[in-house]
Amino acid sequence: MQNTSNGMSTAALVLSIAGLLTMCCGGSVVLGSLAILFALLSRGTEPMNGQAKAAIGISIAGVVLGIAAIIGSFVYVFTNPEANSIYRDYMQYYYDEFGDTDPYDDYNFDEDFDEDDLLRYYEDYFNEDHGGDGYIQNIPHQTTPHHGETIL
Repeated sequence: MQNTSNGMSTAALVLSIAGLLTMCCGGSVVLGSLAILFALLSRGTEPMNGQAKAAIGISIAGVVLGIAAIIGSFVYVFTNPEANSIYRDYMQYYYDEFGDTDPYDDYNFDEDFDEDDLLRYYEDYFNEDHGGDGYIQNIPHQTTPHHGETIL
């Protein structure tokens, strides 16, 4: 009897088992997808061997169960009042502890956002007082060729 296993099918089997074991933390989706890819690539021009077939079966089960676990976790957190309360308490603690983490979220990037708003955004973004590196302060003031007005 000829040994029909190869490195790709072995890697696919190992990844599928690792994906099944990491189902609780989302690893099954990534590792299972890689295992399916490796199992398909292991085939080459010959029929798929037993290891590759097993890897595909385990991977599909891991991916489906992993996605179901992720969806189930979100449904549980957002429908269970106790879990929702814990989530809201954590988010309140986070905002109390760290405050507003995005100083640029007060910009409204809608259809009324014009060139002056964009310049103000970039000035705030690159200003040393707002955590930037002050790069824009080191650029000499320039005029636009089509308007003749000062940019900065």
